[in-house]
Amino acid sequence: VFKEFYGMTPLHYVSQHRERSAA
Repeated sequence: VFKEFYGMTPLHYVSQHRERSAA
């Protein structure tokens, strides 16, 4: 599911979301 979402959502958006989740 994450893979599909990754392709659908912009790269910068995913990066930000990942950073926020880690924080």
